[in-house]
Amino acid sequence: FRASGSDEAWWLTAETDQAREALHMALAADADGGPWGVANVTIEGTLSPAGHYGHLAAYPHEVHVTRVLRAV
Repeated sequence: FRASGSDEAWWLTAETDQAREALHMALAADADGGPWGVANVTIEGTLSPAGHYGHLAAYPHEVHVTRVLRAV
């Protein structure tokens, strides 16, 4: 996940079924986004403190998505 205007990647976790399904649908709708897809989303959630998150602890933050407000 990359926040708008940032080059830093963060690990993203969907905390609810609604959030998970909305994110998956937005990514699946991107026919040109490569293996993982690209989507522009507006979310509600929390950002972790700085640390080591995700696969191989490669991400400096983790975003806990509680609700997807918009996904395209």
